[in-house]
Amino acid sequence: MKKNMIKIVSIALALGIVSAAAPATNINVLTTKAFAATDNDDDYLDRLELNDEDGNNIKLYSDSDYSSKVNASDVEEGETYYAKTSSDTVSIKIDGPDEDYVRVFNGTSSSSKGKEVGEDVDLSDDSSTTTLTIKVYGKEPDDNMRYKDNDDYNVLSTYRIKVENANYSQSKNKDNIYLERLSVNNNKVELSKSESTYTYNVASDVKRVTIKATPEDSNYDVTIDNKNVQSADNYKKEVDLDEGTNEFEIELEDGDKDRVYTLIINRGNPSSNGTSSQDTAEPEHQDSIYLDKLSIDGRLFSLSQSQVSYSSNVPSDVNKVTIKAEPEKDFYTVKVNGDEVFDDDDYKTTVNLKDGENKIKVDVKNENSGEERVYTLTVIRGSVTSTQNNTTGGETNANKWVQVNGEWKYNDASGNSVRNTWVGNYYLLDSGNMATGWLNYNGSWYYLGSDGARKTGWQLVDGSWYYLDSQGKIQTGWIKDSNGKYYYLNSNGAMAYNTTVGGYKLGYDGAWIQK
Repeated sequence: MKKNMIKIVSIALALGIVSAAAPATNINVLTTKAFAATDNDDDYLDRLELNDEDGNNIKLYSDSDYSSKVNASDVEEGETYYAKTSSDTVSIKIDGPDEDYVRVFNGTSSSSKGKEVGEDVDLSDDSSTTTLTIKVYGKEPDDNMRYKDNDDYNVLSTYRIKVENANYSQSKNKDNIYLERLSVNNNKVELSKSESTYTYNVASDVKRVTIKATPEDSNYDVTIDNKNVQSADNYKKEVDLDEGTNEFEIELEDGDKDRVYTLIINRGNPSSNGTSSQDTAEPEHQDSIYLDKLSIDGRLFSLSQSQVSYSSNVPSDVNKVTIKAEPEKDFYTVKVNGDEVFDDDDYKTTVNLKDGENKIKVDVKNENSGEERVYTLTVIRGSVTSTQNNTTGGETNANKWVQVNGEWKYNDASGNSVRNTWVGNYYLLDSGNMATGWLNYNGSWYYLGSDGARKTGWQLVDGSWYYLDSQGKIQTGWIKDSNGKYYYLNSNGAMAYNTTVGGYKLGYDGAWIQK
């Protein structure tokens, strides 16, 4: 405890911690679910050993550089450890809980079958590193226990060991065949021909994603998480996500040529609030079915799986709008304000507007499974003025928002477009158009949502988490959230995770792991 306090004080004094307010849901992404009763009273391992095929002990380290050795009796729940061996198989030995309540998984695929303590685990032939996940359960698992089977067995604690195979050939599975494109939920992952492992982050309430892996050559065979995908599938596969780290293999084959990519998806880093201060975190009753497109009068919203509420402003002279709500699957039923929309109509319907606020409900349902998700679209009528120039009927549109050729502008008292400055939480560019996305203003970076509004707090942008202060300025360095957790933001503002910064270990959720 004393060492922890010294670390906290030294970080705060030496690095100048910025206090960051984060939602309560932000803090509990790794919290174990409470159960009324349990069969196993030992929540944590007292000792964790990794042995080679001859039974010899393999050293554990807290870092991938193998510089900080960890004693078998000092392992902690939620940590990831590193080891290196020339053995083809390894096994786990523990102290603490009864071995009947512990399972060892090779990888983090949802279908991975658990092995009992002491059983041999084969190291991967497709990668230089094999991730072992050790789970301690409250209820005794059955013989067919899968990685994803958590709820019925009460996971009490989790440990991970990344085992590097020293005999692995670096040229293996590195043939000269490549992916052309890799995406998660249509968000592009930047590829490099020199890299085969990629990381993507999603909010904690995103329970399922679609991985798309398009090969450079359509003749290549593509496998995602052990399932073959083809051009007819658009090279897509839906996968379920567990809290924390999820690892998926993507394999390309062309005759005797082979290349394996590893996609690591971290669920729950560090907030579940999406990319807008107005976003609504996914309610518990919402199921994992989604719209593919949502638009109002042809203007598309940027959809997020962690967001169900969207808003738009229209001029006072607009008394109706066309809503398009296209589902991810063509067999889903979609209703807009209770009226079903159909593929034959391009999933479009017209909605009449009253002055002021209009709430439009979009219901997506799988009639076969009963799964359902309800979106709320708020349309404000009368907050802006629509025009093709700065005057209408001889009246100057002064001190008003106007829409010109589809772009939002703001006119000053003289009716001229405001440029290169803020109007409330909105920024007008040199062209006079309202800015969206990243903005550099007076040396500080801001993030503006698809609605143009300046964002604050935690924001998930293109797979990375950023923290913006109360003025919307991006933060870097160490910050401390409202629940006392520390995070490190890189020089570009992106949150660091699963790494060591200045001797301080950060977990998969980005929070500093206090010993």
